[in-house]
Amino acid sequence: MDQGPVVIGGVGGSGTRLFAALLDGLGFYLGDDLNAAHDNLWFTLLFKRRELWPASAHQDELTECARIFMALMVDGSLPDDVNPDQIRLLARDARPQHPSEWLADRAESILTLNKPSQAGRWGFKEPNSYIFLPALAEALDSLKYIHVMRHGVDMAFSKNQNQLEFWGSQVLGRPVDRNSPSDSLAYWCAVHRRIEQLGAQLGERFLLLNYDEFCRSPAEPLADFQGFLGIDDTSTLDQLLTSHVRPRSLDRRKGRDLSAFSAADLDYVESLGFEI
Repeated sequence: MDQGPVVIGGVGGSGTRLFAALLDGLGFYLGDDLNAAHDNLWFTLLFKRRELWPASAHQDELTECARIFMALMVDGSLPDDVNPDQIRLLARDARPQHPSEWLADRAESILTLNKPSQAGRWGFKEPNSYIFLPALAEALDSLKYIHVMRHGVDMAFSKNQNQLEFWGSQVLGRPVDRNSPSDSLAYWCAVHRRIEQLGAQLGERFLLLNYDEFCRSPAEPLADFQGFLGIDDTSTLDQLLTSHVRPRSLDRRKGRDLSAFSAADLDYVESLGFEI
């Protein structure tokens, strides 16, 4: 492939699905093993493992995973020097949120992949990709990353707390309760403080999209998205948007008791331009 990848990530429920659908509609290759939300499940098998945190301590393994993933996406097959048992081993034991049978299906998808090399634009969406962003950016020097962000307090009251459950203890360095809105907001804040730092390091390779702003007034965020991708034709994006329903769950925090939240966390959410 001559460009890419464009990577989309964000805390679960942030709206990454819409932007992945836009990439797909624009002709970007997103992979052959996707779920209904356009998540790239090869990436999930290779990377979404608690033992790889902190990512900075596992650079060699992450670089190898990136090499394997790149070969699947670009060359259409597993690298010749990778033993298939290495892939099967990743599916041997169940993980939180992923039973071994599900992982085995992902491994089989990798091991049976045999297709011509891809040409043209490509990318992938996997919300957890931000966890490994520094390693990915180093291994894939043409990577461009889009982080989709929604109001942290609204997110804290969401039923989707899968990332808090999976990564919360690792990121926050303490036990967490997936049913605790205050833990959810603490996680959201820790993620976005880190993302701000990584975004500054990546510079023009990084785009932060405010999904709440997009839903209320899409013109400016859509222009940012278009410019980031280097797309001149706006008509295609406009047509694609009409086929995707945007959520009605904005302002979920309204009327809720916010007293359990850390004042510092609420201040941080407000500093990012969100109304408390």
